[in-house]
Amino acid sequence: MDVFVLYRVAAALQGQLSQTTVRDLIPEGSTRLRIVFGAEDGSARSLAIALDPRRAWIGRPARPSRPGVGDPFLASAARALRGCRLDTVRTTIGDRRLALGFVTGECLVVELGPPPGNVVLLDGAGRVAGWWRRSKAAQSRLRVGDPYSPPPAPPGLDLSGADPQTINFAIEAQSAIGIPPERAVRRAIAGLSRDTVGAVLEEVAATGDSVGEILSRHVELVIGGEDDVWVEALVSPEESLRGSGFSSESSRLLAWRPALPQAGAILWSSGDAARTIGIYHEALVLHETAEARGRGLRGLVDREIRRTVAGSARAREDLVRFADPELHRRHGEALLAGLTQARRAGDHVFVPDPYDAEGALVSVPAAPDERLDRAADRCFERYRRARRGLDRAQARDEECAARAARLEAIASRIPEVLDPNACAALEAALRTEGLAVGLAPRRGPQAAAGPRVEGVRVLRGDEGVEIWIGKEARENDRLTFRLARPQDFWFHAQGVPGAHVVLRNDAGRPRPAPRALTQAAEAAAWFSDARGQAWVDVQWTQRKNVRRIRGAKPGVVSLKRHEVIRVRPAQPSAGGVTD
Repeated sequence: MDVFVLYRVAAALQGQLSQTTVRDLIPEGSTRLRIVFGAEDGSARSLAIALDPRRAWIGRPARPSRPGVGDPFLASAARALRGCRLDTVRTTIGDRRLALGFVTGECLVVELGPPPGNVVLLDGAGRVAGWWRRSKAAQSRLRVGDPYSPPPAPPGLDLSGADPQTINFAIEAQSAIGIPPERAVRRAIAGLSRDTVGAVLEEVAATGDSVGEILSRHVELVIGGEDDVWVEALVSPEESLRGSGFSSESSRLLAWRPALPQAGAILWSSGDAARTIGIYHEALVLHETAEARGRGLRGLVDREIRRTVAGSARAREDLVRFADPELHRRHGEALLAGLTQARRAGDHVFVPDPYDAEGALVSVPAAPDERLDRAADRCFERYRRARRGLDRAQARDEECAARAARLEAIASRIPEVLDPNACAALEAALRTEGLAVGLAPRRGPQAAAGPRVEGVRVLRGDEGVEIWIGKEARENDRLTFRLARPQDFWFHAQGVPGAHVVLRNDAGRPRPAPRALTQAAEAAAWFSDARGQAWVDVQWTQRKNVRRIRGAKPGVVSLKRHEVIRVRPAQPSAGGVTD
Protein backbone atom coordinates (compact mmCIF):
# COMPACT_ATOMS: atom_id res chain seq x y z
CA MET A 1 0.00 0.00 0.00
CA ASP A 2 1.44 3.36 -1.01
CA VAL A 3 2.71 5.43 1.93
CA PHE A 4 0.88 8.56 0.71
CA VAL A 5 -2.39 6.64 0.46
CA LEU A 6 -1.84 5.05 3.89
CA TYR A 7 -1.29 8.48 5.44
CA ARG A 8 -4.57 9.79 4.00
CA VAL A 9 -6.40 6.64 5.20
CA ALA A 10 -5.02 7.09 8.72
CA ALA A 11 -6.22 10.69 8.77
CA ALA A 12 -9.69 9.64 7.61
CA LEU A 13 -9.92 6.84 10.19
CA GLN A 14 -8.86 9.21 12.96
CA GLY A 15 -11.85 11.38 12.20
CA GLN A 16 -14.32 8.53 11.76
CA LEU A 17 -13.35 6.02 14.46
CA SER A 18 -11.85 8.07 17.25
CA GLN A 19 -13.81 7.55 20.50
CA THR A 20 -15.69 4.56 19.11
CA THR A 21 -15.43 1.23 20.95
CA VAL A 22 -14.44 -2.19 19.65
CA ARG A 23 -17.30 -4.66 19.35
CA ASP A 24 -15.61 -7.60 17.64
CA LEU A 25 -12.77 -8.89 15.43
CA ILE A 26 -14.07 -11.13 12.65
CA PRO A 27 -11.94 -13.23 10.25
CA GLU A 28 -12.88 -12.92 6.58
CA GLY A 29 -11.22 -15.42 4.27
CA SER A 30 -7.67 -16.46 5.10
CA THR A 31 -5.90 -13.11 4.79
CA ARG A 32 -8.47 -10.53 5.87
CA LEU A 33 -10.10 -9.47 9.11
CA ARG A 34 -12.77 -6.95 9.99
CA ILE A 35 -12.89 -4.87 13.16
CA VAL A 36 -16.36 -3.71 14.11
CA PHE A 37 -16.56 -0.44 16.07
CA GLY A 38 -19.63 0.93 17.81
CA ALA A 39 -20.42 4.65 18.11
CA GLU A 40 -22.26 6.36 20.95
CA ASP A 41 -25.39 6.68 18.82
CA GLY A 42 -25.54 2.87 18.49
CA SER A 43 -24.36 2.72 14.88
CA ALA A 44 -21.62 0.32 13.78
CA ARG A 45 -18.62 1.01 11.56
CA SER A 46 -16.30 -1.60 10.09
CA LEU A 47 -12.60 -1.46 9.33
CA ALA A 48 -11.09 -4.13 7.03
CA ILE A 49 -7.44 -5.19 7.10
CA ALA A 50 -6.23 -7.35 4.19
CA LEU A 51 -2.77 -8.93 4.28
CA ASP A 52 -2.72 -10.63 0.90
CA PRO A 53 1.00 -10.81 -0.10
CA ARG A 54 0.12 -9.44 -3.53
CA ARG A 55 -1.82 -6.43 -2.21
CA ALA A 56 -2.04 -5.44 1.44
CA TRP A 57 -4.44 -2.65 2.40
CA ILE A 58 -6.58 -1.15 5.14
CA GLY A 59 -9.85 0.65 4.60
CA ARG A 60 -13.63 0.62 4.95
CA PRO A 61 -15.30 -1.56 2.28
CA ALA A 62 -18.94 -1.26 1.31
CA ARG A 63 -19.86 -4.79 2.40
CA PRO A 64 -18.35 -7.66 4.40
CA SER A 65 -16.41 -10.44 2.71
CA ARG A 66 -17.00 -14.20 3.04
CA PRO A 67 -16.56 -15.57 6.59
CA GLY A 68 -13.19 -17.00 7.51
CA VAL A 69 -11.97 -19.69 9.87
CA GLY A 70 -11.64 -18.83 13.55
CA ASP A 71 -8.15 -17.86 14.69
CA PRO A 72 -6.77 -18.09 18.26
CA PHE A 73 -5.11 -14.68 18.06
CA LEU A 74 -8.25 -12.96 16.79
CA ALA A 75 -10.28 -14.59 19.54
CA SER A 76 -7.86 -13.46 22.27
CA ALA A 77 -7.49 -9.98 20.71
CA ALA A 78 -11.29 -9.65 20.60
CA ARG A 79 -11.49 -10.53 24.30
CA ALA A 80 -8.75 -8.01 25.16
CA LEU A 81 -10.10 -5.13 23.05
CA ARG A 82 -13.87 -5.63 23.22
CA GLY A 83 -15.33 -2.51 24.82
CA CYS A 84 -12.05 -0.54 24.52
CA ARG A 85 -12.35 3.00 23.20
CA LEU A 86 -10.17 3.95 20.23
CA ASP A 87 -8.07 7.05 20.87
CA THR A 88 -5.66 7.60 17.96
CA VAL A 89 -4.87 6.27 14.49
CA ARG A 90 -1.24 7.04 13.69
CA THR A 91 1.23 6.65 10.84
CA THR A 92 3.96 8.77 9.24
CA ILE A 93 4.92 9.48 5.64
CA GLY A 94 7.28 6.70 4.60
CA ASP A 95 6.10 4.21 7.22
CA ARG A 96 3.99 1.27 6.06
CA ARG A 97 2.62 0.64 9.53
CA LEU A 98 -0.55 1.99 11.08
CA ALA A 99 -1.16 1.98 14.84
CA LEU A 100 -4.60 1.93 16.47
CA GLY A 101 -4.11 3.26 20.00
CA PHE A 102 -6.76 2.75 22.71
CA VAL A 103 -7.41 4.84 25.79
CA THR A 104 -6.67 1.81 27.99
CA GLY A 105 -3.09 1.71 26.68
CA GLU A 106 -3.37 -1.28 24.31
CA CYS A 107 -2.32 -0.80 20.70
CA LEU A 108 -3.05 -2.74 17.53
CA VAL A 109 -0.22 -2.32 15.01
CA VAL A 110 -1.03 -3.10 11.37
CA GLU A 111 2.13 -3.92 9.41
CA LEU A 112 1.35 -3.62 5.70
CA GLY A 113 4.89 -4.20 4.47
CA PRO A 114 7.08 -5.92 3.68
CA PRO A 115 4.98 -9.02 2.82
CA PRO A 116 3.36 -11.02 4.23
CA GLY A 117 2.37 -8.27 6.70
CA ASN A 118 1.06 -8.71 10.22
CA VAL A 119 -1.30 -7.46 12.91
CA VAL A 120 0.33 -7.20 16.34
CA LEU A 121 -1.42 -6.59 19.67
CA LEU A 122 0.60 -4.63 22.25
CA ASP A 123 -0.27 -4.31 25.92
CA GLY A 124 -0.26 -1.04 27.87
CA ALA A 125 3.53 -1.21 28.35
CA GLY A 126 4.28 -1.68 24.63
CA ARG A 127 5.02 -5.39 25.00
CA VAL A 128 3.87 -7.98 22.46
CA ALA A 129 0.67 -9.72 23.56
CA GLY A 130 0.15 -11.69 20.31
CA TRP A 131 0.21 -11.47 16.54
CA TRP A 132 -1.89 -12.72 13.64
CA ARG A 133 0.33 -13.85 10.75
CA ARG A 134 2.71 -16.45 12.14
CA SER A 135 5.51 -16.23 9.59
CA LYS A 136 9.06 -17.27 10.47
CA ALA A 137 10.27 -13.69 10.11
CA ALA A 138 7.63 -12.53 12.60
CA GLN A 139 8.50 -15.22 15.13
CA SER A 140 12.15 -14.14 15.18
CA ARG A 141 11.29 -10.58 16.28
CA LEU A 142 7.91 -10.97 18.01
CA ARG A 143 7.89 -12.83 21.28
CA VAL A 144 5.05 -12.57 23.76
CA GLY A 145 6.14 -10.41 26.67
CA ASP A 146 9.06 -8.75 24.82
CA PRO A 147 9.03 -5.09 23.75
CA TYR A 148 7.65 -4.61 20.26
CA SER A 149 10.25 -4.65 17.47
CA PRO A 150 9.06 -3.25 14.11
CA PRO A 151 9.93 -5.00 10.85
CA PRO A 152 13.05 -3.79 9.03
CA ALA A 153 12.39 -0.69 6.98
CA PRO A 154 12.55 -1.21 3.20
CA PRO A 155 15.61 0.28 1.48
CA GLY A 156 15.17 3.76 0.14
CA LEU A 157 14.88 7.36 1.20
CA ASP A 158 12.28 8.35 3.81
CA LEU A 159 10.29 11.29 2.46
CA SER A 160 9.64 12.68 5.93
CA GLY A 161 11.65 15.91 6.01
CA ALA A 162 13.59 15.18 2.81
CA ASP A 163 14.17 18.24 0.61
CA PRO A 164 13.92 18.19 -3.21
CA GLN A 165 17.69 18.12 -3.67
CA THR A 166 18.09 15.04 -1.45
CA ILE A 167 15.29 13.26 -3.29
CA ASN A 168 16.75 14.06 -6.70
CA PHE A 169 20.22 12.98 -5.63
CA ALA A 170 18.94 9.58 -4.45
CA ILE A 171 17.12 9.03 -7.76
CA GLU A 172 20.12 10.12 -9.84
CA ALA A 173 22.30 7.64 -7.97
CA GLN A 174 20.03 4.83 -9.16
CA SER A 175 19.81 6.17 -12.73
CA ALA A 176 23.61 6.41 -12.92
CA ILE A 177 23.91 2.61 -12.77
CA GLY A 178 21.52 2.11 -15.69
CA ILE A 179 18.21 1.58 -13.88
CA PRO A 180 15.12 2.80 -15.84
CA PRO A 181 13.36 5.93 -14.48
CA GLU A 182 10.33 4.21 -12.89
CA ARG A 183 12.41 1.58 -11.12
CA ALA A 184 14.97 4.21 -10.13
CA VAL A 185 12.30 6.25 -8.32
CA ARG A 186 10.84 3.18 -6.58
CA ARG A 187 14.26 1.95 -5.47
CA ALA A 188 15.39 5.37 -4.32
CA ILE A 189 12.29 6.19 -2.26
CA ALA A 190 10.69 3.77 0.18
CA GLY A 191 7.01 2.91 0.02
CA LEU A 192 5.89 4.37 -3.32
CA SER A 193 3.53 2.31 -5.44
CA ARG A 194 3.85 1.86 -9.18
CA ASP A 195 0.71 3.97 -9.67
CA THR A 196 2.14 6.89 -7.69
CA VAL A 197 5.48 6.76 -9.51
CA GLY A 198 3.70 6.72 -12.87
CA ALA A 199 1.63 9.77 -11.94
CA VAL A 200 4.76 11.63 -10.73
CA LEU A 201 6.69 10.94 -13.94
CA GLU A 202 3.71 12.08 -16.01
CA GLU A 203 3.67 15.33 -14.02
CA VAL A 204 7.42 15.71 -14.55
CA ALA A 205 6.94 15.40 -18.31
CA ALA A 206 4.04 17.89 -18.30
CA THR A 207 5.48 20.58 -16.00
CA GLY A 208 9.25 20.24 -16.34
CA ASP A 209 9.64 20.15 -12.56
CA SER A 210 11.98 17.60 -10.99
CA VAL A 211 10.78 14.49 -9.19
CA GLY A 212 12.03 15.94 -5.90
CA GLU A 213 10.04 19.14 -6.34
CA ILE A 214 6.84 17.30 -7.22
CA LEU A 215 7.12 14.81 -4.37
CA SER A 216 7.94 17.54 -1.83
CA ARG A 217 4.91 19.52 -3.00
CA HIS A 218 2.60 16.51 -2.68
CA VAL A 219 3.96 15.61 0.75
CA GLU A 220 2.85 19.05 1.97
CA LEU A 221 -0.59 18.65 0.36
CA VAL A 222 -1.13 15.16 1.79
CA ILE A 223 -0.03 16.17 5.29
CA GLY A 224 -2.19 19.28 5.08
CA GLY A 225 -5.20 17.25 4.02
CA GLU A 226 -5.72 19.43 0.94
CA ASP A 227 -6.39 16.48 -1.39
CA ASP A 228 -7.92 13.04 -1.17
CA VAL A 229 -7.39 9.55 -2.55
CA TRP A 230 -8.54 9.18 -6.16
CA VAL A 231 -9.16 6.26 -8.51
CA GLU A 232 -8.42 6.67 -12.21
CA ALA A 233 -10.13 3.95 -14.25
CA LEU A 234 -12.31 3.19 -17.25
CA VAL A 235 -15.28 2.62 -14.95
CA SER A 236 -15.85 3.73 -11.38
CA PRO A 237 -15.37 1.12 -8.64
CA GLU A 238 -18.90 1.77 -7.38
CA GLU A 239 -20.35 0.88 -10.78
CA SER A 240 -18.15 -2.22 -11.02
CA LEU A 241 -19.64 -3.54 -7.76
CA ARG A 242 -22.93 -3.82 -9.65
CA GLY A 243 -21.37 -6.07 -12.29
CA SER A 244 -19.24 -3.98 -14.68
CA GLY A 245 -15.62 -4.85 -15.45
CA PHE A 246 -12.77 -3.41 -13.38
CA SER A 247 -9.13 -4.47 -13.21
CA SER A 248 -5.75 -3.39 -11.87
CA GLU A 249 -4.46 -3.13 -15.45
CA SER A 250 -7.05 -0.48 -16.37
CA SER A 251 -7.09 1.48 -13.09
CA ARG A 252 -4.78 3.43 -10.79
CA LEU A 253 -5.06 4.31 -7.10
CA LEU A 254 -3.53 7.72 -6.33
CA ALA A 255 -3.10 9.77 -3.17
CA TRP A 256 -3.97 12.96 -5.03
CA ARG A 257 -5.95 14.07 -8.05
CA PRO A 258 -3.75 13.60 -11.12
CA ALA A 259 -2.96 16.76 -13.05
CA LEU A 260 -3.24 14.94 -16.41
CA PRO A 261 -5.79 12.07 -16.37
CA GLN A 262 -5.23 9.40 -18.98
CA ALA A 263 -7.30 9.51 -22.16
CA GLY A 264 -10.67 7.77 -21.81
CA ALA A 265 -10.36 7.38 -18.04
CA ILE A 266 -12.64 8.81 -15.37
CA LEU A 267 -11.66 10.08 -11.93
CA TRP A 268 -13.60 8.85 -8.93
CA SER A 269 -13.40 9.52 -5.21
CA SER A 270 -15.88 8.91 -2.44
CA GLY A 271 -14.56 11.91 -0.48
CA ASP A 272 -13.46 9.48 2.23
CA ALA A 273 -9.99 7.98 1.73
CA ALA A 274 -10.73 4.87 3.82
CA ARG A 275 -13.99 4.28 1.96
CA THR A 276 -12.35 4.84 -1.44
CA ILE A 277 -9.66 2.29 -0.61
CA GLY A 278 -12.21 -0.28 0.53
CA ILE A 279 -14.45 0.05 -2.52
CA TYR A 280 -11.45 0.07 -4.89
CA HIS A 281 -10.14 -3.22 -3.52
CA GLU A 282 -13.62 -4.74 -3.43
CA ALA A 283 -13.91 -3.97 -7.15
CA LEU A 284 -10.51 -5.58 -7.83
CA VAL A 285 -11.44 -8.72 -5.91
CA LEU A 286 -14.76 -8.93 -7.78
CA HIS A 287 -12.95 -8.69 -11.12
CA GLU A 288 -10.25 -11.21 -10.17
CA THR A 289 -12.86 -13.63 -8.88
CA ALA A 290 -14.88 -13.32 -12.08
CA GLU A 291 -11.74 -13.78 -14.18
CA ALA A 292 -10.74 -16.89 -12.21
CA ARG A 293 -14.26 -18.30 -12.49
CA GLY A 294 -14.17 -17.69 -16.23
CA ARG A 295 -10.88 -19.57 -16.55
CA GLY A 296 -12.21 -22.35 -14.37
CA LEU A 297 -15.43 -22.69 -16.36
CA ARG A 298 -13.57 -22.74 -19.67
CA GLY A 299 -11.20 -25.42 -18.42
CA LEU A 300 -14.06 -27.43 -16.96
CA VAL A 301 -16.09 -27.29 -20.17
CA ASP A 302 -13.07 -28.16 -22.32
CA ARG A 303 -12.28 -31.20 -20.16
CA GLU A 304 -15.92 -32.29 -20.21
CA ILE A 305 -16.08 -31.96 -23.99
CA ARG A 306 -13.00 -34.19 -24.28
CA ARG A 307 -14.53 -36.71 -21.87
CA THR A 308 -17.82 -36.70 -23.76
CA VAL A 309 -16.08 -37.19 -27.11
CA ALA A 310 -14.07 -40.05 -25.59
CA GLY A 311 -17.34 -41.57 -24.30
CA SER A 312 -18.77 -41.39 -27.80
CA ALA A 313 -15.69 -43.14 -29.17
CA ARG A 314 -16.06 -45.93 -26.59
CA ALA A 315 -19.72 -46.28 -27.52
CA ARG A 316 -18.76 -46.69 -31.17
CA GLU A 317 -16.26 -49.39 -30.16
CA ASP A 318 -19.10 -51.19 -28.39
CA LEU A 319 -21.20 -50.90 -31.55
CA VAL A 320 -18.47 -52.77 -33.41
CA ARG A 321 -18.10 -55.34 -30.62
CA PHE A 322 -21.86 -56.02 -30.51
CA ALA A 323 -22.29 -55.70 -34.26
CA ASP A 324 -23.92 -59.11 -34.87
CA PRO A 325 -25.96 -60.31 -31.86
CA GLU A 326 -28.03 -62.53 -34.20
CA LEU A 327 -25.02 -64.80 -34.64
CA HIS A 328 -25.31 -65.99 -31.01
CA ARG A 329 -29.05 -66.68 -31.43
CA ARG A 330 -28.43 -68.73 -34.60
CA HIS A 331 -25.74 -70.71 -32.79
CA GLY A 332 -28.13 -71.52 -29.94
CA GLU A 333 -30.91 -72.59 -32.28
CA ALA A 334 -28.46 -74.70 -34.30
CA LEU A 335 -27.34 -76.52 -31.16
CA LEU A 336 -30.90 -77.27 -30.06
CA ALA A 337 -31.96 -78.40 -33.54
CA GLY A 338 -28.89 -80.60 -34.07
CA LEU A 339 -28.41 -82.30 -30.71
CA THR A 340 -28.44 -85.76 -32.28
CA GLN A 341 -26.16 -84.79 -35.19
CA ALA A 342 -23.57 -82.79 -33.25
CA ARG A 343 -19.89 -83.61 -33.69
CA ARG A 344 -17.28 -82.36 -31.23
CA ALA A 345 -13.81 -81.26 -32.25
CA GLY A 346 -11.76 -79.79 -29.39
CA ASP A 347 -13.50 -76.72 -28.01
CA HIS A 348 -16.00 -76.49 -30.88
CA VAL A 349 -19.17 -78.35 -31.85
CA PHE A 350 -20.21 -78.77 -35.49
CA VAL A 351 -23.97 -78.94 -36.12
CA PRO A 352 -26.15 -78.40 -39.22
CA ASP A 353 -27.25 -74.81 -39.81
CA PRO A 354 -31.08 -74.82 -39.64
CA TYR A 355 -31.19 -71.72 -41.84
CA ASP A 356 -29.15 -73.34 -44.63
CA ALA A 357 -31.22 -75.28 -47.19
CA GLU A 358 -28.37 -77.68 -47.86
CA GLY A 359 -27.69 -78.27 -44.15
CA ALA A 360 -24.15 -76.90 -44.11
CA LEU A 361 -22.33 -77.34 -40.82
CA VAL A 362 -21.79 -74.44 -38.48
CA SER A 363 -19.07 -74.27 -35.81
CA VAL A 364 -20.21 -73.27 -32.29
CA PRO A 365 -17.69 -72.67 -29.45
CA ALA A 366 -18.27 -75.12 -26.54
CA ALA A 367 -16.05 -76.64 -23.88
CA PRO A 368 -15.33 -80.36 -24.33
CA ASP A 369 -17.17 -81.28 -21.13
CA GLU A 370 -20.09 -78.83 -21.58
CA ARG A 371 -23.56 -80.21 -22.18
CA LEU A 372 -24.99 -79.02 -25.50
CA ASP A 373 -28.24 -77.75 -23.97
CA ARG A 374 -26.13 -75.67 -21.54
CA ALA A 375 -24.03 -74.40 -24.45
CA ALA A 376 -27.25 -73.39 -26.23
CA ASP A 377 -28.46 -71.49 -23.15
CA ARG A 378 -25.11 -69.69 -23.04
CA CYS A 379 -25.51 -68.68 -26.69
CA PHE A 380 -28.97 -67.26 -26.03
CA GLU A 381 -27.63 -65.33 -22.99
CA ARG A 382 -24.86 -63.90 -25.17
CA TYR A 383 -27.50 -62.89 -27.69
CA ARG A 384 -29.54 -61.06 -25.06
CA ARG A 385 -26.46 -59.32 -23.64
CA ALA A 386 -25.25 -58.32 -27.09
CA ARG A 387 -28.72 -57.03 -27.97
CA ARG A 388 -28.85 -54.92 -24.80
CA GLY A 389 -25.27 -53.75 -25.31
CA LEU A 390 -25.98 -52.73 -28.89
CA ASP A 391 -29.05 -50.72 -27.88
CA ARG A 392 -27.20 -49.07 -25.00
CA ALA A 393 -24.16 -48.27 -27.13
CA GLN A 394 -26.36 -46.73 -29.79
CA ALA A 395 -28.18 -44.60 -27.22
CA ARG A 396 -24.94 -43.63 -25.48
CA ASP A 397 -23.32 -42.58 -28.76
CA GLU A 398 -26.29 -40.38 -29.62
CA GLU A 399 -26.42 -38.87 -26.12
CA CYS A 400 -22.69 -38.12 -26.10
CA ALA A 401 -22.80 -36.49 -29.53
CA ALA A 402 -25.74 -34.30 -28.54
CA ARG A 403 -24.17 -33.40 -25.21
CA ALA A 404 -20.84 -32.48 -26.81
CA ALA A 405 -22.68 -30.14 -29.19
CA ARG A 406 -24.52 -28.48 -26.30
CA LEU A 407 -21.28 -28.07 -24.30
CA GLU A 408 -19.51 -26.53 -27.28
CA ALA A 409 -22.38 -24.05 -27.62
CA ILE A 410 -22.01 -23.11 -23.94
CA ALA A 411 -18.21 -22.82 -24.30
CA SER A 412 -18.67 -20.29 -27.10
CA ARG A 413 -20.64 -18.08 -24.67
CA ILE A 414 -17.87 -17.87 -22.04
CA PRO A 415 -16.03 -14.52 -22.33
CA GLU A 416 -12.52 -13.78 -21.04
CA VAL A 417 -13.91 -12.06 -17.94
CA LEU A 418 -17.30 -12.96 -16.52
CA ASP A 419 -19.50 -10.50 -14.73
CA PRO A 420 -21.48 -12.04 -11.84
CA ASN A 421 -24.79 -12.19 -13.70
CA ALA A 422 -23.33 -13.91 -16.78
CA CYS A 423 -21.37 -16.30 -14.56
CA ALA A 424 -24.47 -17.37 -12.65
CA ALA A 425 -26.37 -18.01 -15.90
CA LEU A 426 -23.52 -20.07 -17.38
CA GLU A 427 -23.14 -22.10 -14.20
CA ALA A 428 -26.86 -22.86 -14.25
CA ALA A 429 -26.58 -24.01 -17.88
CA LEU A 430 -23.59 -26.20 -17.04
CA ARG A 431 -25.37 -27.78 -14.10
CA THR A 432 -28.11 -28.95 -16.44
CA GLU A 433 -25.40 -30.58 -18.58
CA GLY A 434 -23.75 -32.50 -15.77
CA LEU A 435 -21.12 -30.15 -14.30
CA ALA A 436 -21.07 -29.59 -10.55
CA VAL A 437 -20.34 -25.85 -10.51
CA GLY A 438 -21.64 -22.98 -8.44
CA LEU A 439 -23.23 -25.19 -5.79
CA ALA A 440 -24.12 -23.12 -2.74
CA PRO A 441 -22.69 -24.22 0.61
CA ARG A 442 -25.08 -25.76 3.11
CA ARG A 443 -25.42 -23.68 6.26
CA GLY A 444 -25.87 -24.82 9.80
CA PRO A 445 -24.15 -27.29 12.14
CA GLN A 446 -24.55 -30.17 9.68
CA ALA A 447 -23.25 -28.31 6.63
CA ALA A 448 -20.99 -30.18 4.24
CA ALA A 449 -17.40 -28.96 3.99
CA GLY A 450 -16.85 -26.51 1.17
CA PRO A 451 -19.19 -24.76 -1.26
CA ARG A 452 -18.27 -26.78 -4.34
CA VAL A 453 -18.34 -30.50 -5.11
CA GLU A 454 -15.22 -30.85 -7.26
CA GLY A 455 -14.30 -34.38 -8.39
CA VAL A 456 -17.86 -35.59 -7.77
CA ARG A 457 -20.74 -36.37 -10.12
CA VAL A 458 -24.11 -35.03 -8.99
CA LEU A 459 -27.27 -36.93 -9.95
CA ARG A 460 -30.67 -35.26 -9.65
CA GLY A 461 -33.09 -37.98 -8.63
CA ASP A 462 -36.69 -38.39 -9.77
CA GLU A 463 -38.10 -37.16 -6.46
CA GLY A 464 -35.79 -34.13 -6.16
CA VAL A 465 -33.15 -36.00 -4.15
CA GLU A 466 -29.47 -35.35 -4.71
CA ILE A 467 -27.04 -38.24 -5.27
CA TRP A 468 -23.27 -37.63 -5.21
CA ILE A 469 -20.98 -40.08 -7.01
CA GLY A 470 -17.19 -40.21 -6.54
CA LYS A 471 -14.86 -40.47 -9.53
CA GLU A 472 -11.48 -41.77 -8.35
CA ALA A 473 -10.03 -43.20 -5.14
CA ARG A 474 -9.09 -39.85 -3.59
CA GLU A 475 -12.37 -38.28 -4.65
CA ASN A 476 -14.21 -41.26 -3.09
CA ASP A 477 -12.37 -40.65 0.17
CA ARG A 478 -13.08 -36.92 0.08
CA LEU A 479 -16.75 -37.49 -0.78
CA THR A 480 -17.28 -39.95 2.06
CA PHE A 481 -15.29 -38.32 4.84
CA ARG A 482 -15.41 -34.58 4.02
CA LEU A 483 -18.53 -33.86 1.98
CA ALA A 484 -21.04 -36.41 3.26
CA ARG A 485 -22.79 -35.81 6.56
CA PRO A 486 -23.29 -38.52 9.20
CA GLN A 487 -26.99 -38.97 8.41
CA ASP A 488 -26.49 -39.24 4.61
CA PHE A 489 -26.86 -42.70 3.02
CA TRP A 490 -23.76 -44.37 1.56
CA PHE A 491 -23.70 -46.98 -1.27
CA HIS A 492 -21.07 -49.22 -2.89
CA ALA A 493 -21.21 -52.25 -5.19
CA GLN A 494 -20.44 -55.33 -3.12
CA GLY A 495 -17.16 -57.18 -3.70
CA VAL A 496 -15.89 -55.13 -6.67
CA PRO A 497 -14.05 -51.80 -7.13
CA GLY A 498 -16.39 -48.91 -7.73
CA ALA A 499 -17.50 -45.40 -6.87
CA HIS A 500 -18.65 -44.31 -3.44
CA VAL A 501 -22.21 -43.02 -3.80
CA VAL A 502 -23.88 -40.71 -1.29
CA LEU A 503 -27.65 -40.11 -1.14
CA ARG A 504 -28.26 -36.75 0.55
CA ASN A 505 -30.54 -37.01 3.59
CA ASP A 506 -31.58 -33.44 4.36
CA ALA A 507 -34.63 -34.54 6.32
CA GLY A 508 -32.63 -36.89 8.57
CA ARG A 509 -34.82 -39.93 7.74
CA PRO A 510 -33.83 -43.33 9.19
CA ARG A 511 -34.29 -44.96 5.75
CA PRO A 512 -34.38 -43.55 2.23
CA ALA A 513 -37.53 -43.51 0.15
CA PRO A 514 -37.87 -46.70 -1.99
CA ARG A 515 -37.36 -44.96 -5.35
CA ALA A 516 -34.35 -42.96 -4.08
CA LEU A 517 -32.85 -46.13 -2.58
CA THR A 518 -33.17 -47.96 -5.89
CA GLN A 519 -31.85 -45.08 -7.96
CA ALA A 520 -28.76 -44.58 -5.75
CA ALA A 521 -28.05 -48.33 -5.78
CA GLU A 522 -28.39 -48.45 -9.57
CA ALA A 523 -25.87 -45.61 -9.85
CA ALA A 524 -23.45 -47.44 -7.52
CA ALA A 525 -23.78 -50.57 -9.66
CA TRP A 526 -23.30 -48.66 -12.91
CA PHE A 527 -20.18 -46.81 -11.70
CA SER A 528 -18.43 -50.02 -10.67
CA ASP A 529 -16.58 -52.93 -12.26
CA ALA A 530 -19.83 -54.92 -12.12
CA ARG A 531 -21.50 -52.69 -14.70
CA GLY A 532 -21.72 -55.49 -17.27
CA GLN A 533 -23.53 -57.92 -14.96
CA ALA A 534 -27.27 -58.48 -15.15
CA TRP A 535 -27.76 -58.04 -11.39
CA VAL A 536 -25.47 -56.45 -8.79
CA ASP A 537 -25.57 -56.57 -5.00
CA VAL A 538 -25.06 -53.08 -3.53
CA GLN A 539 -24.20 -52.41 0.11
CA TRP A 540 -25.81 -49.39 1.73
CA THR A 541 -25.78 -47.80 5.16
CA GLN A 542 -25.67 -44.40 6.78
CA ARG A 543 -22.41 -42.50 6.39
CA LYS A 544 -21.77 -42.62 10.16
CA ASN A 545 -21.26 -46.39 9.86
CA VAL A 546 -18.39 -46.05 7.34
CA ARG A 547 -14.80 -46.17 8.66
CA ARG A 548 -11.40 -45.67 7.08
CA ILE A 549 -8.99 -48.62 7.34
CA ARG A 550 -5.69 -47.55 8.86
CA GLY A 551 -2.83 -47.93 6.40
CA ALA A 552 -5.13 -48.74 3.47
CA LYS A 553 -5.26 -46.81 0.22
CA PRO A 554 -7.71 -43.88 -0.11
CA GLY A 555 -11.25 -45.06 -0.72
CA VAL A 556 -10.85 -48.44 1.06
CA VAL A 557 -13.31 -48.56 3.98
CA SER A 558 -14.97 -50.88 6.45
CA LEU A 559 -18.65 -50.87 7.44
CA LYS A 560 -19.89 -51.09 11.00
CA ARG A 561 -23.28 -52.29 9.76
CA HIS A 562 -25.02 -52.34 6.38
CA GLU A 563 -27.83 -53.75 4.26
CA VAL A 564 -27.74 -55.17 0.72
CA ILE A 565 -30.03 -54.42 -2.20
CA ARG A 566 -29.92 -56.25 -5.57
CA VAL A 567 -30.43 -54.01 -8.62
CA ARG A 568 -29.74 -53.90 -12.34
CA PRO A 569 -26.95 -51.43 -13.26
CA ALA A 570 -28.60 -48.38 -14.78
CA GLN A 571 -26.80 -45.53 -16.50
CA PRO A 572 -28.09 -42.12 -15.31
CA SER A 573 -29.50 -39.93 -18.05
CA ALA A 574 -27.11 -37.30 -19.46
CA GLY A 575 -29.31 -34.46 -18.25
CA GLY A 576 -29.50 -35.83 -14.73
CA VAL A 577 -25.81 -36.08 -13.90
CA THR A 578 -23.39 -33.23 -13.31
CA ASP A 579 -19.63 -33.75 -13.27
